Order: sequence, then structure tokens, then C-alpha cells
Amino acid sequence: MPTNWNKPIEKFPMENYPDYEPGKTPRWEKLLEIDYQDEMEKIWNKKWGQQGIGKLKEVALSKPTEIESNPLFLENPEYFLLRYTELEGGEIEWKKIREGIERYADILKEENIKVHWIEDKVPEYLEKPMGAYGPLRKLFIAPNLGLVINGGAITFRIGQAGFLRGLEYYAQKFFNSIGCPILLYVTEEVCECSTGVWAAENIRLATYSQTWTKKSTDQLEPVLKAAGVELIMAHGTTMLESLESSGQFHLDSALNVVDAGLALIYPAQVSFQLVRWMKDQNYRFIEIPKAEQGKHLPANCMVLEPGKVVMNEGAEKTISALRDEGVEVIE
Repeated sequence: MPTNWNKPIEKFPMENYPDYEPGKTPRWEKLLEIDYQDEMEKIWNKKWGQQGIGKLKEVALSKPTEIESNPLFLENPEYFLLRYTELEGGEIEWKKIREGIERYADILKEENIKVHWIEDKVPEYLEKPMGAYGPLRKLFIAPNLGLVINGGAITFRIGQAGFLRGLEYYAQKFFNSIGCPILLYVTEEVCECSTGVWAAENIRLATYSQTWTKKSTDQLEPVLKAAGVELIMAHGTTMLESLESSGQFHLDSALNVVDAGLALIYPAQVSFQLVRWMKDQNYRFIEIPKAEQGKHLPANCMVLEPGKVVMNEGAEKTISALRDEGVEVIE
């Protein structure tokens, strides 16, 4: 909460107001000189920010529940984007996934990273997961809630499917529960801006697709610019009617910067424009094998700090290549 004062209000020192001068109206010109970031801790008790690939300090997580296996979803795998069920013909082992997320949380805690369980902060998130048009799915994918940059969070409009529309209602409650200010709610078309990739402290890479459009970018860019972020956009891939031939509409599933000047990449799903830009910046690349991309999405690993990542243990060749480059991989 803001300024802590336990004494009678009439005893409060007027000098605490930066625009106060005895016997005068507020000196508003002094308020104009104070940057938003300078007041963050006074208002929100801490500075919020996630820019670049520095040391990770806090994360939001959620565990999948039995609702993810509801017959409504299983009978409509194409619509509800059940890639594994549709392409592999197998049954999704939600218990195993839940145990994996719990293990992941333990790893983060061992690295002194604070974990916020979304359902603990917003119980209705999993108790009654209804959105704008019906039941919500993929609630265990926490990045769908938004993107946190220096100064606060950006919540967005989902573009991948209508079964996630309305998630922003829960996102707002979650960010409020942890005292994180919301800088922007994207209202233009669609923008899932957490799916971009940090290339540096002040540079974020992203691609246009069904989940990110030019119109929403025009609304987003001024907020990023105010936080000191340059947004580099390129053309991406998308999906039409088949999961089998679908492109990758989230850049962070095909590209990730894991250390200074080193990136994981699945070239078939990354724009030439971005690859050229990164080559111009002297990036080195580790290419992800096709088989591992299909099953494990190695680029979707979590960077704990430059040169240290958490990755699905099944991506054996990618993990080996990372270690050859001196990157520490926690499986």
C-alpha cells in the first residue's frame, strides 16, 4: 500500500508532498518533473519489471485440472487446439503434466525465484473457468495472462481461439492481487504480447500472426516505448484448418535468446527478417531438430538468467548442443 503513517493524520508532515509550499496552491510544475518509475515503490511497494534476459525473480504458474480433459474439449480437438490428441492419437496425461509443473515450481524456488500460484490468488480461476463465450481451456499456460514490463503489466485480447476470450477478467484480478499495476489493456483486434522474445534489455522481437496484428501493435508500441523498449516486428506463420500443417503463431515457441549473442531457433517457423536482423547483431544459433520441435518445443524453455535455462528433459539433442555452448540446462 502507499505511504505508511501510523500517527494521527493531523500530525503528518506537509513537507512530504513534493508540490507543497506554505500558503500556496500546489506547485504542479514539480509534479511534472517526477517520473512514473520514481513513484513505483511509494505506490506499489516495489518496482515491477521484466525486460531483457536478466535474472528471473518472480513467475506466475497454474496447474492443469481435470477440466482440461472434459468431453466437450476431447470431442472437438481441432477447435480446442489439442495438438497431441489430434496428431499423435494419444491420451494427454494431465496428472503427469501437473507433476511436471510442480517440479518446475520446486526448481524455481531452489533458484530463489518467487512463485505465484494463480489459483491461490484468484480461486474462481479454476473453480468456474468461464469466459466470454463459454468454458475456458489452457488455463495452465500462465503467460496468457499478460506481459510484465518496467512499470507494470499489459493484458491483451486473445487471438488464437474464442475459448480464451474473457481471460483478461481473471488477469486483472490476479495482477491486482499481487499489487502489480496494469499499464494497458489492448483493445484493438488481437495481441498476445507475452509471446514475443527479449533480444536485449530494451529490444523485443515479435511476429504478426493470428495472435498479433498491426492494429494492436499501434496501440501497444507507445506503452513499450515509454518503458524504453524497441519493438521489432516481422511476419510470422499461422494456421488455417489443419493442426498437422499449422504454422507456429507464437514466436517464443520457435525462438529464444538463451545467452548473450546466443539463440535457440527452429528456422522453419521464424521469419527471414528476424534471422537477418539477428545475424546483423552477430547472434549465433543452435538449430532445434524437427522431431524435438514437434514433441518438446525446446525454444519455449525458461531462461533463469543468461546462460542458464530450464528445459523439458526429452529435448536431448538440443540440451546437448546448449551444454556444448556452455549453457547450464536444468531438466
